[in-house]
Amino acid sequence: MLEMENYKTHSIFNDGLGLRIVWSRGKDFFDFDVTEELAEKSRQSDKDALEVMFYLENNRWPKEDELKNYNKTNVKTYVGSDFTIYEENGKYEIGIEKEIGGVGIGEVCYPITKELMEKAFKSDRDAYEVIIYAETGSWPTNDQDETDREFIREFP
Repeated sequence: MLEMENYKTHSIFNDGLGLRIVWSRGKDFFDFDVTEELAEKSRQSDKDALEVMFYLENNRWPKEDELKNYNKTNVKTYVGSDFTIYEENGKYEIGIEKEIGGVGIGEVCYPITKELMEKAFKSDRDAYEVIIYAETGSWPTNDQDETDREFIREFP
């Protein structure tokens, strides 16, 4: 049975095999196996949690001034239905969870414009169209026969 504890800066998972601490920084995700002692320290306060996260990421305890900006990012994250959009310095990317042969390979990101980001949040159909466009460079058609004709024209 999977147990999960959510905190401001991180989450702790216990899957019966051990404890894991998970957190994100912009588009980066971190996942570390931890001892009960480290998990307990991370539960004490936000500062303790940041110290544990720093320790896991850097294999050493932080100096006091190193925590000031630790785990901060300029990336803004917008979560949609089956996609995530990241904004950094006026540039946008759409992240889509991918799988190959039924096995999840993780999130793949594609650059998009601000207009496409706005379109993706209008409706599920618009989101689908933006995802297809980001992946292929072509807009999806509503007519399968036309799609088949275009494919045959391109690959006779």
